Amino acid sequence: MTNPPWRFRFTLRTKFLLLAPILLTIPFVGYQYVQEMESYLREGLENAVLGAARALAGALNDRAELFQSSGMEAGPQAGDIYVHPLRQPVEVDGYTDDWTGYQERAQPLQASPSDRSQDNARYVSGKYGNYLYFLLQVKDQRLVYRQPGDTTASQADRVVIRVSEAGKPPRQYVLSTISPGALVADFFAQDAKTGQASRTEYRVQGHWRRSPDGYILEVRLPLHLAGAHATLAVLEVDGPCAGGAG
Repeated sequence: MTNPPWRFRFTLRTKFLLLAPILLTIPFVGYQYVQEMESYLREGLENAVLGAARALAGALNDRAELFQSSGMEAGPQAGDIYVHPLRQPVEVDGYTDDWTGYQERAQPLQASPSDRSQDNARYVSGKYGNYLYFLLQVKDQRLVYRQPGDTTASQADRVVIRVSEAGKPPRQYVLSTISPGALVADFFAQDAKTGQASRTEYRVQGHWRRSPDGYILEVRLPLHLAGAHATLAVLEVDGPCAGGAG
C-alpha cells in the first residue's frame, strides 16, 4: 500500500507566525512617518516666522521714533543712551579689550543737547543677558580720589548714574574710589518723607583705572536697577567734566 504524499498545511498559527514580523514593522514605520512629518512642519514654521521677522524688521528700519519710550533703549539722539547688544559678557577690569569694535561708537557726555563741544568724557554702553555695561574714558589731569570718612563722595571725582521711573522716587548710584581698582557704588534714594538715604549697592560694580590723560571706568549693573530712564554724569571736584547723557 502506497502512503499519500506529505503536504504542508498552512494552519492559522503558521499564518500568524509568518505575518507577525510584518505586523510588528507597522508601528515603527508609522513612528518614523510621524517624526519626519513633525520635522517638516517645524522647519516650515521656522521659515515662516523668520520671513515674518525679516519683513517686520524691514518695515521698522526707518521708524526709530517708535522706540523712544525708554531712554535706555533709545537711539543716539541728543541726551539718549544707545545700548549696543554685546556678543559676550564684559570683564569689568578697567581695560578696553572687551569693547573692540564698539569704541569707535563712543559718544561724548554733553551738558545739554546743544552742547557738542565737550569731549573730556566719552562713553559707550552695551547689554548682555541681564546686565548693562558702561565704558567711560575721562580726560582729567588732576584726579582727586575719595578720602576715608567722606560718606557722600562730594569732595572727590566721581561718576553718577541717575535713574528715574514713573511713580517711584529718583535714585542715583555714585561711583568713586580712594585708589584705582575695583569698586562698588553708593546708592542714594530721594524720599519725600525721610529725605536722602545712602547705602552701598554691591550689585553695581565697577573698576577704576588710571590712563595717561585721566582714567577709565567700567561699570556693570543689573538691568532691573537701570529703570525706565537713566543718565550718566562725570563730576570733577574742580568743576563738571560733562553734564551727562540719558
